Amino acid sequence: MFSPKKLLIATALAAATLTATGTTWAKDLTIGLAVANLQADFFNQIKQSVEAEGKAKGIKVITVDAQGNSSTQVSQIEDLITRQIDVLIYIPAAPPPQAYR
Repeated sequence: MFSPKKLLIATALAAATLTATGTTWAKDLTIGLAVANLQADFFNQIKQSVEAEGKAKGIKVITVDAQGNSSTQVSQIEDLITRQIDVLIYIPAAPPPQAYR
């Protein structure tokens, strides 16, 4: 699992990408944001920041919440890909315990 510092760095990079996006083609851009668990304030703040920046740039943001379930998250990401998103921001949910054996 990522540490809060690594997640913060990843979020900063995603925000920098949104900021650097040219406004001439940004309106056609769709970002998929796959969040581990929106019950956690940290992830909710990431969601709010990405959606606010997307709105400011005219970028569509589709957010999905795995609610801490990695299997659910895999399904949600597959759905986002099917919806032909242009960018995926992925904050992984914890893998099931048997994955460590």
